[in-house]
Amino acid sequence: MRPAGGAMVRYGCVSIVHASALSVRHAIARALATHNRRPSEATWRVVHARVSVDGQGRVVRADVSVGVEPPVESLADPRAAGLVNPTGRHPLAALVPGTRTLLDIYPVSWERWLRLRPGSLPADVEPMQLRAGVELSMARALAAGAGQQLPTAAELRGAWGTGAFPWGDAPDPARGLAAPPRWGQVLEIGLFPPNAHGFFDLGCGAWVWSAEGEIVGGGPDLLPGELSAAPCGVRLAATL
Repeated sequence: MRPAGGAMVRYGCVSIVHASALSVRHAIARALATHNRRPSEATWRVVHARVSVDGQGRVVRADVSVGVEPPVESLADPRAAGLVNPTGRHPLAALVPGTRTLLDIYPVSWERWLRLRPGSLPADVEPMQLRAGVELSMARALAAGAGQQLPTAAELRGAWGTGAFPWGDAPDPARGLAAPPRWGQVLEIGLFPPNAHGFFDLGCGAWVWSAEGEIVGGGPDLLPGELSAAPCGVRLAATL
């Protein structure tokens, strides 16, 4: 399937850009390219996103509407909610509700892992797959090397929201994996839409370490005996 082109409509000081691609992350990049901007440069929010899945639950098309906005002067500004890079100084991060913590909108991919910790990409993985199989000591070292921190369990649960799923209380295969994660499947980051707070890959089996050493964020909380089975990764944070 060829990605569809982007279309731009202006609403006051905000430009709403529409685009389609084979993942939400790619569609966002295509939309922002209309402004000659990269996702890591702009201040933006996902206004609408939806994916089409096949009979096996695989994403075959993503359609997004992205709002491009000016940065806010303070995180206390109500506009900061759900805004990616809200202050213009923290690319690809969004505000955890009720805090002053900016959490990365994506968990760490193999591509980012290798930028922070040089090495070789395993032959059986793609660069934008979740970097899974991370031990807690490795996660803490990565955060320290990046000048960031691991989010607390409370911050990760705040990013999730109050619903049974990050998008609400009902399963929705077009917004994320609603079934328990299958440990053998490691997702490409940014495949599904973000939740209302701007965070991707919640409820999709992308578990991450918290600062306290808990595994949080991939679905219902794990039992202690299941910790070794989870494909645990990292999501980095910064508190202002």
